[in-house]
Amino acid sequence: MLTLFALAPLAAAAENQVLVWDITLDGREVGHRTETVKYLTNTDGSVRRILEVWTEVDGSILGFKYSFRERLTADISGDVASFHAVADLSGSVTEVQARRGATSWTITTNFDGRETTREWPANSIDLSTADLIDPATSTPIGQFDQVRVLSAETGDIYEGPVKRLGESTVVVDAKTLVVEGYSWTSEDGVEGKLWYTPDGFLAKYEMEVMGRRLIGTLADPPPAGTDGNPVSGSATGITEVNL
Repeated sequence: MLTLFALAPLAAAAENQVLVWDITLDGREVGHRTETVKYLTNTDGSVRRILEVWTEVDGSILGFKYSFRERLTADISGDVASFHAVADLSGSVTEVQARRGATSWTITTNFDGRETTREWPANSIDLSTADLIDPATSTPIGQFDQVRVLSAETGDIYEGPVKRLGESTVVVDAKTLVVEGYSWTSEDGVEGKLWYTPDGFLAKYEMEVMGRRLIGTLADPPPAGTDGNPVSGSATGITEVNL
């Protein structure tokens, strides 16, 4: 198995943030995603973020078999995140390590024990799926009309157009959040939708899994910022394991 990239000496720069998304499949709750965002200071005074993410989904019902577990650690000191991820999709394990150097990306994947390493020019990747859940990313998907996304789940690069869905609202724990929505469709026709608060927190996401609709929604409102206070409104009514 691959090893995590080494971290330089760090000190705490800000309070950690913990975000949890409840995940449903065709309206049935099937799992959760938990993310801890750590803001740290390098010895030279620059700030970096560490994302620690655990996702667990069990959507196996009535003959439909789908399970997904992923442990993701991302290191963001510049624009696009470097990361290490281990994912188990219905029994098939994939490990991906992506590191960005001055001129190129080095991406190593290990799929069920078969390891490969590829080099890509630095400008061949616009963002990764880790950046999509980073509330302080400097490369939000909304700045692109066409985007190349590095998948932390497979190590592949997917390209496709970004469509703006406009402003709407998402209800989170009986509070209504104003969000901006985007859809992204990869070249193989897979569409994902994401809704962000003005402060960059991913409030909701939606994707298709084997013909079924998987949705992740924040369980609690994110920390309020200068533009991210929820508007008034109402709504009706992890245990980590080694992969």
